[in-house]
Amino acid sequence: MASESEGRLLSALNSCGCVGILATQKALRILVVDDHELMRAGVRTIVSHNPLWEICGEAENGREAIDKTQELNPDVVIIDISMPQMNGIDATREIRRIAPSTKIIILTMHESRQIVFTAQHAGADAVITKRMASESLINAIERLFDVTDSELIEDSKNF
Repeated sequence: MASESEGRLLSALNSCGCVGILATQKALRILVVDDHELMRAGVRTIVSHNPLWEICGEAENGREAIDKTQELNPDVVIIDISMPQMNGIDATREIRRIAPSTKIIILTMHESRQIVFTAQHAGADAVITKRMASESLINAIERLFDVTDSELIEDSKNF
């Protein structure tokens, strides 16, 4: 069953004869992990602008992120670093181990080269600062599924 936003897009595409293109594409499933509900709501808002992206689940800490990754098999995990019970770096290491094809984007308030280095070694595919999250997050998701190289994507304007 199509979501409301997919339904609106299908209706618009049907009127121009393009509905078959969208019908063959699978939605990109995204797990959002942050201990602050306001940040998760912000990511939901950003993701909702693309009808081919969907939030498949949310978690409040690294341990929940690992459990939800196993349960939901997301294409992308967007995860904060500073969280209770298990931080995002440790969770990234474990998610990379149990779901090697899942893309991991670290969303952080920390703006340092050390964080980028640590995130890269933990297995993150991208590091985005919360200060520039909206545009950078959209670009990172798009690039992760268009780029064939394995270089870390970072919001380098801020580091």
